[in-house]
Amino acid sequence: MRTPKSKKGFDEFVEAFFDFIMKTAPIGEWAKKNGFAFVLSLAAPATAKRLIASALLQCAQRGEVLPLPLAEVAGSYLAPEATRNRVRRRSEMARAAAYQATFPQASLRKIAGVVGVDHTVVKDWQRQVAYKREMVKWLIVIAQAAYRQYVAQFGSPFAEAGVPEPQGMDLARLRPVIEGALSRGVPADLLAATADSDDVGRAFRLKSPAVPIEAGRGGRAPAGRS
Repeated sequence: MRTPKSKKGFDEFVEAFFDFIMKTAPIGEWAKKNGFAFVLSLAAPATAKRLIASALLQCAQRGEVLPLPLAEVAGSYLAPEATRNRVRRRSEMARAAAYQATFPQASLRKIAGVVGVDHTVVKDWQRQVAYKREMVKWLIVIAQAAYRQYVAQFGSPFAEAGVPEPQGMDLARLRPVIEGALSRGVPADLLAATADSDDVGRAFRLKSPAVPIEAGRGGRAPAGRS
C-alpha cells in the first residue's frame, strides 16, 4: 500500500532514503531501474521537487551525463502546468496562422480542425496581435516562395525596368496576381499591380493608421509596411 503523502515523518524517511541511494550508486543506474519514478511517487509533491533538484545538482557535481529518465521526471515535476499549456497553445496558434496564410479562404472550422482546437479558439486568436504577427510572417514567406517561382519561369519585370524588387508586405499583396500568373502559365503585369497595390495601401493608411488582418484576406501588418 502507498503511504499517505501527508505524513511528514514518512516524507523525511523518503528524503533520507533518496539521498542514500544517490550516494551509493551512479545516477544513471537508478534511472535505468526506474528508481526515481518509484521513490518520488512515495513523496509529497513539494518533497519530490526538492529531491529532483538534489539529483540534478549531484549529477552536475559528479560530471555524470544527465539520464533521460531523470530529465523526463524533472520536466514533469518542475514545469508548471500553466507554462506547458502556454507553450502548447503558442505552437497551435502558430500552426493556425500558418495554415490561414497558406489558405486565406479557409473557414474557422477548417483551421480549427487542422490544428485540433475549437473554432471559437481560432476566432479569439485572430483578434490577438501575436496571431496577426505570425500570419504576416507566413504571408511574406509564402509570397517570397511564389515570387521566386515566378522569376524562374518568367523573369523579373522589376529588374528589367530597373526598379527595386518588392519586399515584405508589398510582395505579399502581389501574391494573388503572382499565383494567378503561375496557374495560367502566363506572366502578369506586376508593375501595374504594384502601383495599384500602393494606391490601395495609401487609401487604407489615410483611413486608419493600423489596419488589422481580417480572416480570409492577405491584409497588412498591424504596425504598417515591412
